[in-house]
Amino acid sequence: MPRKIFCLIAVLVVLPVFGVQSNAFDDLSSFSVFATNSVWLRQGATVNSGNIGVKNISPGPWLNSRSEVSIGHNINVADGVYVYGDSVKIKTGASVFDVHYNELTNKGTIRSGKHTPLDLPMDIILPEFPTPVPGTDNHNIARGETLILTPGAYGEVMVRKNGTLILTGGTYHLENLDLGNTGAKVLFQSATDLIINNRLRPGKNAVIGPDDGSDISAKEIRIYVNGINGTTGNLGATPKAAQIGYTNTLRANIYAPNGTVWIKQGTVAEGAFIGKDVKIGKNVRVTLNNGFGVEPAPTVNISADPGIIQVGESTTLTWSSNNADSCVIEPGVGVVDVNGSIQVFPTESTTYTITATGPGGAATDSITITVNDPYAPPAVEISAIPASIEQGESATLSWASTNAQSAHIDNGIGVVTVNGSTDVSPTATTTYTITVTGSTGSASARAVVMVMGNPEPLPESSFGEQYEVLIPNDATVDEYDPKRFSLITGLVHFIDASPISDVSVTIHGHPEYGTVSTDAQGRFSIPVEGGATMTLVYNKEGLITTHRKVYVPWNDIAIVETFQMIAEDPESTTMTFDGNPDTVVTHQSTEVTDEFGSRSCSIVFTGDNHAYLVDENGNDAQELTTIITRATEYTTPESMPAVLPPTSAYTYCAELSVDGAQRVRFEKPVITWVDNFLGFNVGMIVPVGYYDRDRGVWVPSDNGVVVKLLDTDIDGIVDALDADGDDLPDDLNNNGSFNDEVTGLDDDQKYPLGSTFWRVAVDHFSPCDMNWPRRIIASLTPLIPQEPEGSISPNPDGVPSTEDAMSEEPVKLPEKVNCLNSYVENRSRIFHEDISIPGTDMTLHYASNRVDGYRRGITVPVSGATVPDGLKRIIVKVDVAGRTLEQILDPLPNQKAEFVWDGLDHLRRKIKGVAFAKVKIGFVYDAVYAVPPELEQAFAMIGQDLTSVLSRQNVTLWTKSDLEIPIPPKKRQGTLAEGWTLSVQHQLDSIKPPTLHKGDGTLYRNSTVIVKTVAGNGFSGYSGEGGPATEACIDSPLSVDLDSMGNFYFVILWENRICKVDTDGIISTVAGNGLSGYSGDGGPATEGSRYYPSGVTVDMAGNLYVADTSNNRIRKVD
Repeated sequence: MPRKIFCLIAVLVVLPVFGVQSNAFDDLSSFSVFATNSVWLRQGATVNSGNIGVKNISPGPWLNSRSEVSIGHNINVADGVYVYGDSVKIKTGASVFDVHYNELTNKGTIRSGKHTPLDLPMDIILPEFPTPVPGTDNHNIARGETLILTPGAYGEVMVRKNGTLILTGGTYHLENLDLGNTGAKVLFQSATDLIINNRLRPGKNAVIGPDDGSDISAKEIRIYVNGINGTTGNLGATPKAAQIGYTNTLRANIYAPNGTVWIKQGTVAEGAFIGKDVKIGKNVRVTLNNGFGVEPAPTVNISADPGIIQVGESTTLTWSSNNADSCVIEPGVGVVDVNGSIQVFPTESTTYTITATGPGGAATDSITITVNDPYAPPAVEISAIPASIEQGESATLSWASTNAQSAHIDNGIGVVTVNGSTDVSPTATTTYTITVTGSTGSASARAVVMVMGNPEPLPESSFGEQYEVLIPNDATVDEYDPKRFSLITGLVHFIDASPISDVSVTIHGHPEYGTVSTDAQGRFSIPVEGGATMTLVYNKEGLITTHRKVYVPWNDIAIVETFQMIAEDPESTTMTFDGNPDTVVTHQSTEVTDEFGSRSCSIVFTGDNHAYLVDENGNDAQELTTIITRATEYTTPESMPAVLPPTSAYTYCAELSVDGAQRVRFEKPVITWVDNFLGFNVGMIVPVGYYDRDRGVWVPSDNGVVVKLLDTDIDGIVDALDADGDDLPDDLNNNGSFNDEVTGLDDDQKYPLGSTFWRVAVDHFSPCDMNWPRRIIASLTPLIPQEPEGSISPNPDGVPSTEDAMSEEPVKLPEKVNCLNSYVENRSRIFHEDISIPGTDMTLHYASNRVDGYRRGITVPVSGATVPDGLKRIIVKVDVAGRTLEQILDPLPNQKAEFVWDGLDHLRRKIKGVAFAKVKIGFVYDAVYAVPPELEQAFAMIGQDLTSVLSRQNVTLWTKSDLEIPIPPKKRQGTLAEGWTLSVQHQLDSIKPPTLHKGDGTLYRNSTVIVKTVAGNGFSGYSGEGGPATEACIDSPLSVDLDSMGNFYFVILWENRICKVDTDGIISTVAGNGLSGYSGDGGPATEGSRYYPSGVTVDMAGNLYVADTSNNRIRKVD
């Protein structure tokens, strides 16, 4: 009976487990032998530790009918070592601990258990193979010699008999590593990754492993072998990718993903051996020390109780971790136990992050503690989902705020709840700004909804085709006009002239052109349709929005002058309007000091004032009971919010702002004070204006005045001001008191007696500009005014030209010069070569200006026989293809500037067809500020009398001209090789069809003048409204002008009309009702009367100006 029981038990032990999924290891670190296709252990081998496995389903024919895992005769697999494979074969005399399989052939012994089925492929991640780096430095280590290599890329390395290669540690790349016939060594002094681009071939009795005395083990040595078996990569091909010779000592990890790892007879191997296939030879002993496996990754979690607290309260952080040696909590906590809790007292909403670190890496978790402070300013966040939509689709704006009592969203949404959401369907990319207000201030946030466009492709060979890739994804233009397609480019810098990246650039009033961003060099390129002056808007979080204007011609690249963006002043002041007139708060900006002096801007608020958030249409949106205010000086002309009107000289400008509110107005004006750092006379007018970003224009405001602080009762405290220079107090508001004019100036350190200021009243916050007029001078000491500007402007003796200007006639050589088929043009230095074609009257013609690398010379006459007195320097600029070539010359007569242009645009692309250069010559002079005229609003008005105060910016008078640079086609029909054409093969210019590039290198332009009627049928009167202009009656047309779109306008004198003919040739009336007289100001232009108008012109913004002759008026049609 006991024997029967024993047999029964034996049967129970060896029965396979069916229908239960095998729990295969999912970590490579537990395997000493692992392959993707097959493992073969030959007789007598021993696996002391580390599992044996094959990742994939049996590859069938690849194995040539062998099992995926083959355990040979008399092999011993130690306890705790598991075998995994699709098909497993155990031969006679083999002893295996445990097997996981789908198909099993067993003639040996399985000591522990059998498990089936096995899910394949096994969920084990193989090592990532490092990118091989080729090397060419070969080394042949002679018999008995030693070579030490530092990390790097090498070629073939051969170690001869008893030779030694020592690797000091790090990453190595070898083409091949061959250890010769016998006794070679590769020793490692510290952790090493050895990447072999082809094969590893140790010979007999080789040693691969740690150097004596090193503190590393096999685990720190990883050998990656990239080669295949033989030339075919087949299982039976030789040599193998990694072939370890007989009786080696191998203490390293080997990974050969594309071939076989073959460890031959008698080798002692410690590590992990991974390959496409792995073959373990007779009597090999394998011990696990895996350097490829992944240590268990740490896990960690953290919580807080409570999660929401009030200022001054505490919360308890509690955390736990696994597989971690250490934990750190930030901010402010530091190193903690791997499990524990701690009490914290955050003073504001804080996210605590715990980082747990262990052998398997690091893990993090975070918890946010919300700290409510009833006295904190409001905060708000807004998002758009989705952030990008197609035309006609909608997005949802969602927002949340704290400490807010009211909220407003611009772009037509209006007042909203302080937390909520709404759907929007913009037709072009739109930035939505939410502004929230509360008893402690205001806050704002922005969300952008990008509307994707799909403009039609530009025609082949058009100017725009080469720049089509620059069209932004959110350009919603249906189709760019190919005749007007242009680019605008420019650079954006910080105040220190370093470039700013990721600045958003849009076109004011033209959202259909989309959005682009500046690159790492601060450069942008945005496609538009030219023919008008455009205002570019630059935005970047943390910097003040800036505008710049540029005129954009058709089919060209307009360049915006490089400018600077600045951050807001860090100094701020909080003001609460409590209704009490005795509440007085004075804000003073950060003091700025430079070569012109020291100054700051002070703003005085009283509690009985009221402040309002204003929407984009000028309507009050919310009252602001508490504001946080700043004043940020634009310290350089290049940093100004926009370029000043030409009659204003850069003097002083500051951005007056309220945190979280874009537009703010005050019920009563607030008084601003700026130190009189330039020393203007007391009583002088301070011209004041502001920049309206919604309209993109400068707007004049009421003047300020230069004042002096007085002490009328001689108690050492400022109590009055002098506003006319007589040292007597002045009552500016005529209320019978002198003291209220200096409210808020109680600090005698900041506002000492006798000091002078510019005093300005402002009723809203925006860029506030205080800029005097200027006059050019010939000399400051003595002060001598300059002659009228027309007589001191640049006087070049000639016009700009290019050395590549091509003659319209064949090149004519000097008489009596006999050239044998080659010549160089005298002026342009273009090299020509002609080779006759035997039996024909044709030649092969070469021209050097048609090959890559040809550079064009541009010559600019700069000054005439004399130059004006007081001229400081001369600036010469050539704007071509989006690039600015510039030279600064001394103020001398008879000068020329010479430039060399390589024919590339600002993107380093070759220009096709014709390049149009804008040549500018600037005469630079000193200037002084002029006395502003006695007008209620003197901003941007011309001054007359001179002050003795030198202007902060020189005045430059410019002369501008255009230069056309023809560029012969390099790849043209009939081109036989670069620069070579047949003399009889000609080609029309794809950009300028009237231009013919001839095969002999010359240029022919069709200059025939064709007269064409575009309006009128030859009969007087007026008819044809809304029809073809050539069929209309027109009575005495006068004064024709064109707009940026290609439409033209003219006056019909006797019909008292201004008519337009559009690009389709249709005529319509745009001003005048056909009756003589004067009426209609402020209403539709077609309903008003004109009285014999005689002239019309169109400005760059598309406004019409009409000379209404018999009404003695100039009338504008916007």
